[in-house]
Formats: sequence, C-alpha cells, structure tokens
Amino acid sequence: MGSTPWQRSSLAFTTAWRSLNASPWNTAAVVLVLAGALGAHRAVGVAWSSVTEPRFPYENPAGLVHLELVTDRELHPGAEHLFRDEVDVLVEQGRAFAWVGRWLPARLTMGSRVVRGAEVDAGLLETLGVPPRWGRPFREDDHLVGMASDGFGDLDIGAPVVLLGHDLAVATAGDPGAAVGTEVVLDGVAVRVVGVMPPEFFFPDAVTEVWLPAARRPPPPGSISRSNAFTFARVREGLTPSVAVAEATTLLRAAPLRTEDERVVAVPLGDELARPVRPTVAILRAGTLLLVLAAGVSVAGLRLARAEDEARQSAVARSLGAAPADELAAPAARIAIVASSVAALGWLASFAVRPVVETFALGIPGESRGIPFLTMESSS
Repeated sequence: MGSTPWQRSSLAFTTAWRSLNASPWNTAAVVLVLAGALGAHRAVGVAWSSVTEPRFPYENPAGLVHLELVTDRELHPGAEHLFRDEVDVLVEQGRAFAWVGRWLPARLTMGSRVVRGAEVDAGLLETLGVPPRWGRPFREDDHLVGMASDGFGDLDIGAPVVLLGHDLAVATAGDPGAAVGTEVVLDGVAVRVVGVMPPEFFFPDAVTEVWLPAARRPPPPGSISRSNAFTFARVREGLTPSVAVAEATTLLRAAPLRTEDERVVAVPLGDELARPVRPTVAILRAGTLLLVLAAGVSVAGLRLARAEDEARQSAVARSLGAAPADELAAPAARIAIVASSVAALGWLASFAVRPVVETFALGIPGESRGIPFLTMESSS
C-alpha cells in the first residue's frame, strides 16, 4: 500500500528540518540576514508611504495649500513669501480661493520649557475645519494689535490669549478641560488659555504646541511691504490648485505687484510637511532595498555551499526509487520553513527599526499625536 499525501508531506517536512539542522549556523545566518533586511525595508516603506501619502485630521485636506512666489530669473531663482499687499489682492479680488491668510512660526519660553508656536491669521483654524475640543476658538477681536512680536515683518501677536495643544494642556493642568481659563506665561507675558485643541490636531507640524492670534502691524509711512510669514490657503471646492495659482499669478501681475517672470505656486500641505525629511527617507528606502539585494546574494552563496551535498542526497534517493515529486517535496518544505521564519522575524525586526526611522521623521505628524504615521498596521 502506498503512502498517503499526509504521510508524504510529513516525511518531506521531517527531511527538510533535518537538512536545516545539519548546518544550523548556515540556517540561522540565512534567516537572520533576510529577516533583518526585510524588516528594515518594511519599516522604511511604511515611513515612505506616510511621507508621500500622509493622513490629516482636517476637513477636505486636498484643498489646503501653501502659496509661494517663484522666479525664473537666473540671478535670483527660488521661492519667497508673498507680501501683505499681495495677500490682500488675492483676498479682495480672487475667486479661486475660499480663504487666504498667513501664519508665522514662533519659538517661545514657558517657564524653563521651550515650546514651538504659531501666530495664525483670523479664520485659519476654521479653514482647517478643526475647532478646539475644549473652550472656544479665537474671536475677531483677538486679532487686534496687542502684544509685541519679534519686530520683523508685519505681523504681531494679538490679544493675550492662547490655544494649547492637548499634550501641553495635560502637562500644564493635568486635564485638558481644566486648562481652559487658566493663565500661562509665554516669554514672560501672562496669557489666558481660551481653548485646547483635540489630541489628533497639528498645524503646521506635529511639534507645534501653542497657537496665538496674529494681528497686523501697521507699516511705517513710506516703507516697503515685507513679510516673513507663510501664506496658507484653501482652494475653492470644484477647482484645482493649478487653476487657483494661475488666477493668483494673473492678479498679482495686473496689480502690478509682480513681473512676467514671477509666478505663484501652490505646495500641497502634505508636500510642505514632508519636504524636510523626504530626501532622508528616500535615501533610507534606497539603502534598505540594496540591503535586501545584498542579503539575497549572501543567501544564494550559502545555498551554493550546500548544493553538492544536496545533489548527492538526491542521487541516493533516486537510487532507492524515490519519485520526482518526492525529490521536490523536501526542498519545497525547506523553503516554506525558512520563508515563514523570515516573515515572522522580519515583522518583529520592523518594530525594532521603527524608532530609528521615527528619528528621521521629527516634525511630521506621528503616532504620538494621534496621527497614523509609521503605524505598522497601515502598511500593506
């Protein structure tokens, strides 16, 4: 009576296991090299997906863009900020943007702690579609000139009120709701907390913890309008960013505030956030791909070292009457054992590599802020 398929499979796996145990160091090297390479590649692949396709907690994030001016002049290439007068033209005459405003980064001290902040124009947080979870948003009168800023450009901090990030509110008051109505001291000035943002909120990046109302600083008579603030906009629903910036370029040239070799460009919010780390993650991605290829070459070398012994074993099996299917069963079982081991260890290795990758992702929304960045569940 011939053996059953179950018996043949059991024999194949037993033979494969014995073959792998015959050279345990070679087997361990194959599994560890492949697992490490695949784990690193998987972790960086997740980072790359998060950089190129980030998820935002905003309403219709595809329409959110940063506006810049670029020039085609050879002597002064590159991008620059829009001036206040140019933003006014887009607000008053433009039809392609649902909202246009500005924000300015700020570095503040809060006791012995240094916090990152942003001075935001009226309506910016409403444009994002994310209101404070506790307390209230900024009101129009919060944007009247009040506190002094850094003395450069045309934006001041408005009324002495502030919105806190969730984590900072918890660190300050123990409970985000309890922080509303309290006072904190920023750069030596007492300001009142009027609201706390949701845990998942971030703007313009994941390390900003404080938002202040921006107010316009009247320029001195006869001075040239200048700005160190970033221009942020929402493209009107149904239009594309390319249509919106074409209109903006036409308006600024007609004002006339810009020349024919200057134009407005729209940088999607995801690209703006990923810009600082995209080159680094791209290099890491290429490096891990080369690591996988090198691991494959190493494994091929190890297998060649065993090829002669396996050929002798196959010849003996044929002389004893083994069928061709039986000869293939043991190598197939060996591959299945190694592949399953590599997959399991590679998955674990990806979590070990993850903190290293996150180090290169500072400033991009991370899992610590409730954003699914670098979460292994998001990878395919």
